Amino acid sequence: MKSLFSIIVVLLSALALTRGAKWPIGYWGIPKADKGCPSVSDQGFVFREGYRKHDTNSDSKWSTPLNLYGDYGRKSMEQHFCMKTYETGDVEWPKGKYCVFKAWAQDCPAGMKGWNGYVFWDDNDIFNSNKLVGEVPDGVYTYDTEIRYCCKVDGMDENAEISLPNTQPFLLLRYGGYCQKVAGMNISEQWFNWDCANIFPKNSAGGYYPDIDLGTRYITMFYCYYTPAEV
Repeated sequence: MKSLFSIIVVLLSALALTRGAKWPIGYWGIPKADKGCPSVSDQGFVFREGYRKHDTNSDSKWSTPLNLYGDYGRKSMEQHFCMKTYETGDVEWPKGKYCVFKAWAQDCPAGMKGWNGYVFWDDNDIFNSNKLVGEVPDGVYTYDTEIRYCCKVDGMDENAEISLPNTQPFLLLRYGGYCQKVAGMNISEQWFNWDCANIFPKNSAGGYYPDIDLGTRYITMFYCYYTPAEV
């Protein structure tokens, strides 16, 4: 039987390996967390940032906590993005179940599904004040909002951990009914519920897209917030 000391050594060694994990190759994006986009100055690129302000009706709701960056409330919501617009990297996204944003006019990263995956928000119709700033995911941005996604759908074990950078907080989009586990990270499952147009609403989704509750008037999207585990 292994001693407690040897088990601890193995666990700490495994954690040390994951501390050196890099963000995967390709073009993609993740939701911006309240702590900001992850620092990647040692990986040969920087995240380009932007946001979409949705003009909603008066009854949007959200989880407590909700660690998204930006302003949100009952009558409006800002989706902020950390977009990787450089192909740099030497590892692919690991097997699992999760989604990221599709980069503008780019293919999904290798091994990801969803070149045609989207969610469409029928934003508020009256005195619409939608806004678009900076680098945003592939999509269509008018008085309504369509955002496109890339998803990993090959995870077979809900308890399996994947290796991603784990020294700073970040967010992924939930897929498959649960938050993907990441080595060395704690997980908080969170959500935001958009109160969309109430006059002939046209909310929709298709292809591969993150977990949502899609209603006639409401869309609820589920987020996975990761924070470094205590060692």
